[in-house]
Amino acid sequence: MNLTAVKEESEVMERHVEDSLSIIEPIRTSYLSHCGPSSENLNLVDVGSGAGLPGIILAIASPGWKVTLLESMNKRCSFLEHVVSQIGLSNVQVKRERAEIFQIDLSILALKELGSHMS
Repeated sequence: MNLTAVKEESEVMERHVEDSLSIIEPIRTSYLSHCGPSSENLNLVDVGSGAGLPGIILAIASPGWKVTLLESMNKRCSFLEHVVSQIGLSNVQVKRERAEIFQIDLSILALKELGSHMS
């Protein structure tokens, strides 16, 4: 299964890992200014998670956050469940559902697929 077009390790680090890490502070800032006094127990949904980016990276970097990886395709969900299990991420839940159907609590910060926003 081809989950990302990037193949070179250095490009994976720059385009996926570093880009995913770069959105942590803007998420915290936005959450603090709109939702509450602490971002330690933030609930986050990675909509259209695909290969798990940025959701898995955010869950690793911010273990207090609860991350839901929302993906409609069974093969991708199986991959995500395998990765979450292998890494041992207790703060990640994989949901096999379409975004239009998924019920999002208004206190949850939802991430749209970031491919077009991250360069």
